[in-house]
Amino acid sequence: MIWLNKSTLFMNLTLPPLAKQTKFDGLSKKNLINHLICEETIKDFTFVSKNRNQLILKDESNLEYFFTTDKKFDSPNYEYILLVKSFTQGDIDNSLIEIVKWIKHPLDKVYTSNEIINTWEGKFNVSIWGEIPCL
Repeated sequence: MIWLNKSTLFMNLTLPPLAKQTKFDGLSKKNLINHLICEETIKDFTFVSKNRNQLILKDESNLEYFFTTDKKFDSPNYEYILLVKSFTQGDIDNSLIEIVKWIKHPLDKVYTSNEIINTWEGKFNVSIWGEIPCL
């Protein structure tokens, strides 16, 4: 945390990955796709406001992130909502907000199996095995 002046607080937090587990077909419980939508990200934030168990921060792009201890919280006013463990002013001052998970994220939607598979294109390095002959 860095105080630029008395009214501006900068925080550095690690946002958790956004991932979903989806059934590939309805016949088996073993055919699952683990879809990593967004990787863990370290971001710098500017303090906006705080009340007892809610914190609002802005990132460098001026996007607002809402941090709450209420796992059922939802609001049409925020695209980014994260569940956090209880925090104190000292936790805020020292950038020690413990993030549990995403509650709301604009990329958290229902993806089809094909949409997920299409994200794999170019992500695997098969050259380490060489060509596998068909027998």
